[in-house]
Amino acid sequence: MGFEEILNLILESKSFLEDYRMYGRMVQEAIDALDRVETLVSNPEGGGLKEALSIVATLRQRMEPYKDFVPTLAEKIEGLHSRLKDLAE
Repeated sequence: MGFEEILNLILESKSFLEDYRMYGRMVQEAIDALDRVETLVSNPEGGGLKEALSIVATLRQRMEPYKDFVPTLAEKIEGLHSRLKDLAE
């Protein structure tokens, strides 16, 4: 999977979260984190992929209690984590 496909996962995740923005600050923080990941993946020089992976790992961990309620998003975040991990190593 290339950078374009990773960027698509990020955009799809952000789009999904937009509908839940009203549920609180945690959703906005996740959107902001995905914005940061998008920036890092778009310009991967200088350790950006490792930082992106770290951010996504944190999102994945924070989302764990909610994954049964938003399985589509959980799947996208899991896929994003897996692909970034492959690229960062």
